[in-house]
Amino acid sequence: MGASTLSAIIASVALVAIIIGFLVGWVRGYQRSILALIITLVCAVLAFFIAPLISEAILNIKVNATVNGTAVSTLQEYAIEYLKSIEYIREAMESSETLAALIVALPAMVANILLFIVLFIVLKIVLGLILYLPIALTVFSKRRLENKSKIKLLGAGLGVLGSLVVLAVLFVPVFGAINIAAKTVAESSNETEAESTSMTREYDVVLVNDSNVVEVSSADDQIEKIMKQVKTYTDAFNNTWIIKLYRGIGVGALSEATFDKLSTKTVNGEQVSLSDEIAIASEMVPYGRQIMKVGFKINNDFIENIDQITKVAYKSKVISRVLSESASYAFTKWDNGQTFMGISKPEISESPVLNTLLSKVIKTMKVSDVDTIKEDVSAMISTLRVVVNAGLVNAVRGENAADKTIKILADNDKNVVENVIVSLTASNHYKAIIPEVINVGLDAIYKVLNVVPATDDTYYWVLANNSTNWSDEAEKIQEIVGKFCGVYQSYADKTSEEEIIDVIKFKDLGDVIDLMRHSSLFADQSNSLDGPGKKIYSGILNHKMLESLVTDEVKTNLINKYSQTNVNVSDTFAEVDNMIAVAKKLAEVAGSISEGGIEKVSKENITTILNSITDESSVIGTMVSEENLTNLGVDEDVITEITKITGKLATASAADKANEVEGIATVLDLAMQAQQNGGNIVIANTDDLEPEEAAAALATAADNLVSSIKDSTIISTMLKDSNSIVSDVSVGGQLDTETKAALAESINTQIPESTENNGLRAALASLFGVALSNTSGD
Repeated sequence: MGASTLSAIIASVALVAIIIGFLVGWVRGYQRSILALIITLVCAVLAFFIAPLISEAILNIKVNATVNGTAVSTLQEYAIEYLKSIEYIREAMESSETLAALIVALPAMVANILLFIVLFIVLKIVLGLILYLPIALTVFSKRRLENKSKIKLLGAGLGVLGSLVVLAVLFVPVFGAINIAAKTVAESSNETEAESTSMTREYDVVLVNDSNVVEVSSADDQIEKIMKQVKTYTDAFNNTWIIKLYRGIGVGALSEATFDKLSTKTVNGEQVSLSDEIAIASEMVPYGRQIMKVGFKINNDFIENIDQITKVAYKSKVISRVLSESASYAFTKWDNGQTFMGISKPEISESPVLNTLLSKVIKTMKVSDVDTIKEDVSAMISTLRVVVNAGLVNAVRGENAADKTIKILADNDKNVVENVIVSLTASNHYKAIIPEVINVGLDAIYKVLNVVPATDDTYYWVLANNSTNWSDEAEKIQEIVGKFCGVYQSYADKTSEEEIIDVIKFKDLGDVIDLMRHSSLFADQSNSLDGPGKKIYSGILNHKMLESLVTDEVKTNLINKYSQTNVNVSDTFAEVDNMIAVAKKLAEVAGSISEGGIEKVSKENITTILNSITDESSVIGTMVSEENLTNLGVDEDVITEITKITGKLATASAADKANEVEGIATVLDLAMQAQQNGGNIVIANTDDLEPEEAAAALATAADNLVSSIKDSTIISTMLKDSNSIVSDVSVGGQLDTETKAALAESINTQIPESTENNGLRAALASLFGVALSNTSGD
């Protein structure tokens, strides 16, 4: 039947009913028409209240039947078992106690509506015979109405009104069904809006077979076709003149309310309105269709659609409960290797590590209930957003997965690791699998370090317990993973012309090591410093990116120092860059490396490095071996001098060491200033002082400078040695006249002329470019 035909039939029936009501009312007159209208209204009210009672009784009528091998004793059981014979409905009922209760209540909901109409018709006939005829023949008899006007026109109007009431009652099921259909169509039309929310059309990881996608696509086309047909019929119904009239005067809304009231039942303690629940379920359909069109694929489309489905479901206490119960049931079946509603357990076959993690998620989610499912799904959605937006889903697929993952994790601006952990902590259930998430990242790190985790050694993986403070650990782990990946990425991106030593970020590497040493997650179960942290540290030292710096002997030394609590790896590694700069600066001073391109190293850094070299707790001291310096590209003569310095510092007494370091740092600092400052070297700032004060300050600075060199046996010996790399250093061209005069005076005062002192006096005169007076009087 076409929509136009349906509209014409409804309009025709309404017109015929109105004509009949007019004629009957005209004949009856207004008194009898009032009586008939009252009886009609009474029948409608009685039917409304009696229908649920009778439908309940009918559904409990005893029967003796068998449905699919199951014996049933009532009509309601018969209806339920018949529904269970449909495979997917049976599994849906098994998955959710609330859904089963809802399906059990459906026959009564439908029966109430049908019985309401049947009862109305029966009561109309019965009360018409029992009440109308006796009253009409007595109270409104012809004799009693003699000499009284029947007011036929008013009677006709009441007759029309009675016909409209009868039609309104008979239209209650139709109004209710049309209301549900309209809501369903309206929500289905939101599919375009749902599609527009997608952030990418590149589908990433397939979680179901492609054959399922084809079947779903075909079924989806059928749904869309049905929705269009339903809309055509609802539009035809609503555009019929009688329906427009009813809606205009509020009868339509009253009929819908009557339908809702009759189709409302209590399910598991909650009032369930058939119309409202279907409307909410329909609102979920467009997002479900979007997922099913392309299969279960982890991307922004999937995330947004799951998010919307969850939000809509929680508009209904019943549907949200059904969702939580069904989800738990589905995850349980998947965890046991079974299918749910024909869908196999989701898998990410291209990434075994992620697939293992997904299995953990499924195992965790199966314990979700109505009280936790919302926070669990919300946490999952937030986590997936972070992962997808960072590009990790695509990164873990195919070739070079580890390298691609490292590159993403190296971007500290994204804070991927920290954001993932924070998202997961929103769910108490997911907290248990955070270590598994971290281990996915560690797997990539182990791969690029060529470390093969042993399947029977849990020390390769981070562990956690109930006392783990995820707020603190999230930040630490972000730094550990982010900085390590950054160091590795710098190495991976280097050009062939670059020296390894120029691209490695030793400060970040030191931070990574210390953060692991102080993170409970990276220690073993006995809380010692052994564990994944130490294995990563060993992997770093054995990786080819450090082979030019770390010899086998140094590796052993450094690994042994990992567990020493008095070693601050971060601070000492931070000085490695400066140590290298000092070594190159020495070479530059000697003219063995081309000028330019190296920043000045501060005197404070030089002092720290020289102290660290001879500090037994330092990591740096183990790295300044002759072999390491050669690998760094330092000139052989420079290595000889550095070795002399480090050797003498190592044997210096504690009292002498400070003087030695101060003298060496002073000369190196002056040499660097001479090469890089283009202008004068200032040993004392006297700009704001009066002349006498300025002269005194300059004299003090000169005394301190000369004293620091004089008191260092190492640097004073090097200055006097014509073969030393610093013997030809001169800063005289960058000193003004006043400074030179002050230095000359200080040398004459502190180092008087003698056979023992003449070599040092000459060396200092050459260094500062000054002429010394003959203090002996010769």
